[in-house]
Amino acid sequence: MPLPSGYETQFRDSLVRLAGFSVTDTPDGSVEVEPGEGSGVITRYFNPFRLGDVATDFSQQSVWQPVFDHPPWGQKPNIPLAPSAQKRLAELRTRDDILAVSQRLGFDAAQANAAGIPGIFQRELQRLFELYPDGSLWYVAVDHRLVSRLSVLRIRLQLTLTPDVSYDAAAERVAYFGIHTTTNGSNFQHAFDNVLLVIPPTAMGFGIGVLPHVFVFQFGKVEDLRLHGPVGLGARFFPYISAARGIPGVKFPRENLAIAHLESLLSWWTTRLSVIYSYAADPTNFADDAGVHDGPAQAAWLFTLERMMADAAVLLADVDAPALLRMQAAFDLLDKADSLLTRRGKSADGTNFRRLLKRDEALVRLERAFDLLPVQLRPRFKEWAQVSYDRLYEDIKQSTMPSRRRDNGVLVALNDPAKPVLRSWDEYVSKLMRAARNSSHGLQDMMRPPAPSSTKPDSRLLLATNSGEVPYSFYEVVAVVFIGLMADAERLCDRSWWSVS
Repeated sequence: MPLPSGYETQFRDSLVRLAGFSVTDTPDGSVEVEPGEGSGVITRYFNPFRLGDVATDFSQQSVWQPVFDHPPWGQKPNIPLAPSAQKRLAELRTRDDILAVSQRLGFDAAQANAAGIPGIFQRELQRLFELYPDGSLWYVAVDHRLVSRLSVLRIRLQLTLTPDVSYDAAAERVAYFGIHTTTNGSNFQHAFDNVLLVIPPTAMGFGIGVLPHVFVFQFGKVEDLRLHGPVGLGARFFPYISAARGIPGVKFPRENLAIAHLESLLSWWTTRLSVIYSYAADPTNFADDAGVHDGPAQAAWLFTLERMMADAAVLLADVDAPALLRMQAAFDLLDKADSLLTRRGKSADGTNFRRLLKRDEALVRLERAFDLLPVQLRPRFKEWAQVSYDRLYEDIKQSTMPSRRRDNGVLVALNDPAKPVLRSWDEYVSKLMRAARNSSHGLQDMMRPPAPSSTKPDSRLLLATNSGEVPYSFYEVVAVVFIGLMADAERLCDRSWWSVS
């Protein structure tokens, strides 16, 4: 890894002292860098602590010891609120519904230091336990080395792509294009959204960021998001494109779902995040053929992963959104999965997009991935996956031309409209949904006939066999896929996810 010219000593010192890297000088003035715990090692960056529940005396200092041991960042800047924000906060303080409590708690906790946090939560916990008597409060401590290592990534990226920027220029902060990420390298609150939304269409709790750490209040049950979703006059204007007017028909099996099972998911999720961020923060995973650190490649992988997590959160949270918006989030998620699963050095071409929708192949792989979930939940996720894929295939069958349907597939013409050939349901559904994804950008290009010399199938002939509906079951399948990818995070990172059969 080259050192920034003029700042060699400071940068090298920060690699060792703050980021915890092992650093070896090289004759050319660069340094060899790897995590102090070793290259390729999974570091436990996220450590969950269960602070208590309704039976806990939160006035006892010992309850808050994890917060004192892993305090949020120090003095917060005293930034005056805009009048509109002051009005909004004042309105929140007059209400005691879950949205108001969680929002004002998030605001107050974000402004406090470690010493002030217990008092802030004590003021709100009474109401939270009234609403959710089986709830529990957790604190997830984030290892400071992760924040520092991701800072190294940002600096390296900036100095690679904009080398004219001064390393310590306060006026031009190291901003990279961090708006494309969910954590910005230091705020991990939204890294927990996915696990709190993992049983759609419900939420299991909410997170509160206290940089870089995260509080999580678990409800002790699942809360139907549709009770708090966008309703009212605006819903009258939602367009219905690529979707029939209906309601979601696939549900996660929730009968006799115990509190302990829900709580186990949070701890399990921290292990998945540690795998993901251990890979993302290790520069030895991103080197060119000469062994030189490739900062843009490291940033690109992290940005893609975090954006896939963001797509999943949108898909899982906004269950009342117009199908047009949910469809785009689902397509975007599969596109990013396609990229992350594609062999390094190759461009994603939709192969993995389609494979993830092939029921016979994907279900076998997802069942193996779900074997890595907490043991009590494995059967539920496997059942959810099976029912979701079966429902998707049945929904696609119902929207396909009856005259072209067969028990073992669909008659689809490849190039000559008068000569349809049989395609299996796995092939048909996966290619149809890929074509639907392409058509979401507009149909003008897709409706042009292929060049006479082209040997590729005419996608118009595929689209014409179906009404074009993207059923609600498709969103369930995409959510299942996301959880399966994250469940086997080790193989997602090294791009060998498909190698387990």
